[in-house]
Amino acid sequence: MGTLKVTVEGEQGFIWTYTGEELKWIIEEACPRFADEACMDTVTFANYCVRFLLEKPDMADDHPRKVCGVVWLILTSDMDSAYHPGKIGDYAEHMDFEVDVTRMSGGDCMLTCNAVSRLAAL
Repeated sequence: MGTLKVTVEGEQGFIWTYTGEELKWIIEEACPRFADEACMDTVTFANYCVRFLLEKPDMADDHPRKVCGVVWLILTSDMDSAYHPGKIGDYAEHMDFEVDVTRMSGGDCMLTCNAVSRLAAL
């Protein structure tokens, strides 16, 4: 089981605990389906969900589809590391993540991610 802790500008957002099967389901099935039902492409839907999170950080209990969109965006984001190429989701089965979502100018946001290997604890 992995853990994804999402904060909004340093304040508590939500914590999502997952299995490898749930990772695959979010990326390949759930979020694309929710986006389609909202008449959006997946990226647009996920960005909308992040903007919603910025306005309502305690959304997790009342808005599970929007949580799915935020998680999808995080999992499909690049690691941006020469030592760890690929997407965050490529490493999520073996690492826990803490992600802070910060507002930027012009309505954009920045994701700051810290990863902790669960294998190191063995």
